Amino acid sequence: MATVPAQSPEVVARRIELAMQMLDLGGWIFALAHNSKKPWLPKDKGGEGFKDAKPDRNMAHTFLSNPGQLNYGVVFPEGSDVITLDLDGGDKGTRPGWQQDWQRQYERLGPPGLTYIVRTPSGGRHAYYRWRSDLYGPMPAGDELLGWTVRKPWKGYVVGPGSAVNGATYEPVGLDTIADFPEPWSRAALAERKPSADDEIKVGGQAPGEIVVGHRHNYLRNKARHLVGVGLTGDALFAAVMDINRQLAEPKTADEVRDAIGEAETKFQRDPDEPDTSKLSVHAHRGLYRQTPEIIEGLVFYTAVAIAAMTPEEVDWAWRGYVAHGAITELVGPPKLGKTTIVLGLIHAYVHRRHFLGRWTSGGPVVVLSEQGPTSLRGGLTRMRLEDREDVHFLLYRDTRGHEWPDVIATTLMRCEEVGARLLVVDTLPAFAGLVGEDENSAGHALAAMDPLMTAAGDGMAILVNRHRSKGPARDIADEGRGSGAFSGAVDVILSLRRKEGGGRPTIRELHAASRFDETPEKLVIELEEGEYISLGEDSAVESSEGRRGVLDALEGSSGLTETELIETTGKSRQTVRRVIEDLVRTGDIERLGPGTAHHPYRFAGPGSLSVQTRPPTGGGRGLETDHSRPETATVNCQDYRGHQLQHRQGPSGFFCPICHPEEIA
Repeated sequence: MATVPAQSPEVVARRIELAMQMLDLGGWIFALAHNSKKPWLPKDKGGEGFKDAKPDRNMAHTFLSNPGQLNYGVVFPEGSDVITLDLDGGDKGTRPGWQQDWQRQYERLGPPGLTYIVRTPSGGRHAYYRWRSDLYGPMPAGDELLGWTVRKPWKGYVVGPGSAVNGATYEPVGLDTIADFPEPWSRAALAERKPSADDEIKVGGQAPGEIVVGHRHNYLRNKARHLVGVGLTGDALFAAVMDINRQLAEPKTADEVRDAIGEAETKFQRDPDEPDTSKLSVHAHRGLYRQTPEIIEGLVFYTAVAIAAMTPEEVDWAWRGYVAHGAITELVGPPKLGKTTIVLGLIHAYVHRRHFLGRWTSGGPVVVLSEQGPTSLRGGLTRMRLEDREDVHFLLYRDTRGHEWPDVIATTLMRCEEVGARLLVVDTLPAFAGLVGEDENSAGHALAAMDPLMTAAGDGMAILVNRHRSKGPARDIADEGRGSGAFSGAVDVILSLRRKEGGGRPTIRELHAASRFDETPEKLVIELEEGEYISLGEDSAVESSEGRRGVLDALEGSSGLTETELIETTGKSRQTVRRVIEDLVRTGDIERLGPGTAHHPYRFAGPGSLSVQTRPPTGGGRGLETDHSRPETATVNCQDYRGHQLQHRQGPSGFFCPICHPEEIA
């Protein structure tokens, strides 16, 4: 047997580089033997072939750096949308290669589109594409697509780029990204799909596509029972039942399939008194071993008085009305509508301690998890004048691939503590949590993704989470986010960015809200102007103006009234009165008196013999009650608040805006 020459360090380094790139593209990898396509760890020594694959960069680097100069295999995980066409290079003089069929399909269906392609040593190709299940439905059954062998997620592997066999290398020759499988090719593949063995199996005389809603669970359970009976277990059983599930007219979720499998496995236990649980799923195992509930020592129950004493009477806002410390806010909107622009605008205002969309921010460092790459992110930072900030810290999605979400968020929270950040932005959550395919629709996966964020909010962090909008119509604002409703159910404020109802200028948006807090406005109209969003006003602007007038009239000549008394006197809602009080206290037009406890609530009064005159709002902003007993005033433009031309006061450093710079008020 001829000895294969050792490979140069450059060849090995190139293989490692390409393996890391494949991990970035979402593939999982495992070790193949030196100079071979076969797994390095054979089955008789405990190997499981491609099921040994992992998205672990450290593991990959370790075995690829091994002196044995191993190759590696690539497989995409269950739930991925990546398919790999294995185009045969043929045999010289006896069997034509892939080029002839490729040219025929090209002439029939049009160009296949550029994508990530690897040239094999035999002259074949591995062409990687994304199958758009959201557009064309599940992938066609079987292991062929348009006459070529296809490797589907978790259904087989290909040799990874950079690997070498008999001195020849698997070399990338296409793009460094994976493109969508073209529509004409996808529809042709669906039309030419060959019946699989599963198509011939019927339950109650029905094929999978004929099973209607209400009968799907029993159908999958019965199929699982048959497969368990012939010896399938574990991942192989789940993969087989998932293949059948995809053929249903309306497939079930992965968790629902696991439930059906669990019931099937439970049925096949030989002795309920002494069950053999070696082949049970988690669901079935729990069902067999129901134990008497245990009393948990040390759980603390709080009285309502204790809860009130533990929390501040007023909300600790990071961005007043929208993002609070100790709470989670979700921002939902279609792609490319401006969610990231809003986030960057908020960050700009926050680090400068300025108003954003007419509402003040508390200020401080910020930590951001961003799915954008450096190039597109740099453009947004430049537009928002953030490129020189040392107090805005980004973690890019590309650098978290291969790491578990709980580990990523734990590392992020440690960074927040190191830099003193109390505001965390996650853009977008499903990307960082690794939720792909059906996982995003699973309530269990959604709650697992939200759990570390809820813990962080409980420790006082203000958290803003971005999610994409679902494509279908939504019955309610809580249903607008793509995937499971459990995401929205776990947050405190839901913000929905929409185009303005009834048309209008294309730069106008509406920010709708549903909130646990009274201070959150139900709708705010905003406009993108010179790359930044500005507030055009909210539906409650008139109500607020009348409320301000009513509160000031009620306090005139009074020694002080509580919030409840002001509500009764003015006839306005608690939300309006509370917002008015907060504005007037901040601008110094009224004073807040007392300890603010349950038995001695705050009282509000005008400061001394303050004489107040109300001006109507101008330029879309809210009016400002001006104190004429103070020295010089002037109406000028505030540099920190776009379109904000209001009464400014004379302060130590010149004229200032009491809304943008309340710290200047004596």
